[in-house]
Amino acid sequence: MVGLTRVIFFLIAILVFSSPVLAGNSPFTGLALREEENKYPVMAIIDNLASGETQSGLQKASIVYEFPVEGGITRLLALYYDEIPARFGPIRSARPYMIEKAREYNAILLHAGASPEGYETLAGTNIDNLDKFFDSQYFYRDDNLSPPHNLYSGRPYLQEIFAGISPPSPSSRFPFTSISITAHDEPDVEDITIRFSGDNIVEYRYLPWEGYYQRYVNGAPHLLDDGSPIKVDNLVIQRVRTQVLDNAGRLAVDLEGSGPLKVFQDGQLTQGTWLKVGPGWTSFLDERGRLIGFNAGTTWVEIVPRGQEVSY
Repeated sequence: MVGLTRVIFFLIAILVFSSPVLAGNSPFTGLALREEENKYPVMAIIDNLASGETQSGLQKASIVYEFPVEGGITRLLALYYDEIPARFGPIRSARPYMIEKAREYNAILLHAGASPEGYETLAGTNIDNLDKFFDSQYFYRDDNLSPPHNLYSGRPYLQEIFAGISPPSPSSRFPFTSISITAHDEPDVEDITIRFSGDNIVEYRYLPWEGYYQRYVNGAPHLLDDGSPIKVDNLVIQRVRTQVLDNAGRLAVDLEGSGPLKVFQDGQLTQGTWLKVGPGWTSFLDERGRLIGFNAGTTWVEIVPRGQEVSY
């Protein structure tokens, strides 16, 4: 019976993985899109240092990257496409590797300034970006919160931008599966922990009856300002090379080339390699060199320096 189950699983997987994303489905989540006048990928650099009580809109993001920055802290790069919320933030400054990732998506990047290297990168690319210090009309500050953790934007503030551009037709980011399929009755990996620093420990706990991972930070659920938890359908751990650039601890993060990869879905682990050469998407490949199929839903990509502790 087990052998037959596995055969059925692989036959279904072949059919599902070979199917393109249906018209009207998101190229970034594989989910059905709502009807809106304009669809344009927007990426925002989100503060991850202040209390999660100030974070807004992350539950609406299609894809979220977590990047290391100076001092053992991290910053989030959130992609909004399926739904651009009325409020997202707090928005913080850019780093070169975040800019390059937004360029990969041809997204409008929202940020509040940048490191010196970040401004050099912006000057050398044609990426569309909105900087609080030059485009303040697209941002607002919440006076009930303390700066710099109180800068936000949202769909009402971006309507003018959307009205003046033609929405692109992005290609599918992942080969999406139509349904979640596993070849096992019980999850193999239920808890994944990433130790960015002694006081910045990120954990994902798989909830089998719900079918998603919930995110925790330093042992507590990662909750947003409205009390929403972070729910993740696909978790990617992408190992990269990093280098400290200056006395402030700013990093160079190498997103080109290839490196080790772990993808967690439905309580299962797929190991493989990420590959990025020139323009276009970073590919996520299994151990046989095939593109990994992703569940329809939200994806979080953890950019983790080589040598950083990851346990599961």
